[in-house]
Amino acid sequence: MFRRVATNAVQRRAFAAVASVSFTSAMSCRTMSVGGAPPSMGGGRPADIRRPEEAVGGEPDAEESMTPPEPAKKPENPPKFFTYEVDEQGFCTISLSRKPVNSFSLEFFEEFNEWMSWMGDNDEMKAVILTSSIPGVFSAGLDINELHNPKEDRFGFFWSSFQHFFVILNAFPKPLICAINGNSPAGGCIMAIGCDYRIMVDTDSSAEKRPYRIGLNETKLGIPAPRWVMKRYAEVVGHRNAERMLQLGETPTAVDALKLGLVDEVCSADEIKAKAILAAKKYASIESNARYMTRRIMREECLAIIGDEEGQRYDIEATGSIISHPDVQKSLTTYLERLSKGRSKK
Repeated sequence: MFRRVATNAVQRRAFAAVASVSFTSAMSCRTMSVGGAPPSMGGGRPADIRRPEEAVGGEPDAEESMTPPEPAKKPENPPKFFTYEVDEQGFCTISLSRKPVNSFSLEFFEEFNEWMSWMGDNDEMKAVILTSSIPGVFSAGLDINELHNPKEDRFGFFWSSFQHFFVILNAFPKPLICAINGNSPAGGCIMAIGCDYRIMVDTDSSAEKRPYRIGLNETKLGIPAPRWVMKRYAEVVGHRNAERMLQLGETPTAVDALKLGLVDEVCSADEIKAKAILAAKKYASIESNARYMTRRIMREECLAIIGDEEGQRYDIEATGSIISHPDVQKSLTTYLERLSKGRSKK
């Protein structure tokens, strides 16, 4: 069993905008009101969780816990795992660039979460577009090395950073457009369904025109997707489709994903940038408070699962128990060996 990790006051700010996700409680929350702007994303990490070396004792008092979060500051160092560009309309395009397949490590989550928190609070940013700079892949999802023979303290922080990533995407105050220009299994799909609008390239550029795929295939590695992800997936594709696809680890092609509602539009690689900008314009043209409140209410059930410390900690402990099971570790070892053999042949 993975032990519970330490808490601190700073981390609570990261979840201030989603700590109470019901509509009624949101109306009285200091960080959000009907007449005001969407709440600050704030800084820090979810579940009041720090790295082990940062842990301190003590709990904040009630007054401190109700203090609205300060707007997130721009990170001091440029990002290592993606690039970003802001056009004259205030549309920010983030291009994932963590080779070889844009997998999500602890360090990626730390960086991405920090930058997205700042972008969410930056008034100059009117919308964010997520895409990839690596040919043929949007994102392969979680870095398997974080799950294979995990160290207890690092895994606890990795998973809490993953929770934070999910909350940032699904509670983001600006329009989020996903330009999926490659395969997008597992965590790549989780990133996509956190966005407001998903556009996907249909095939690669090879002579065979191999179709790109998207979906949650975790069960093929012996791991169930997180409960909060399952809930969001069902919201997107419908409960019956989600149940079947999750159990079988299905990754439909872009064309089939369009039929399921998993993506909203399919296009060629040459068209995706312009279509993403057009979608950003459409969403940004709607009054921001009304649009954000609608988004927030529609996603409150999936956010509520990890909407407080108890839910976040339980999720970390339960997932740690699953990941550390010998059968799961054997499956991950086999998968990594297969990847290693495949790369050596190249």
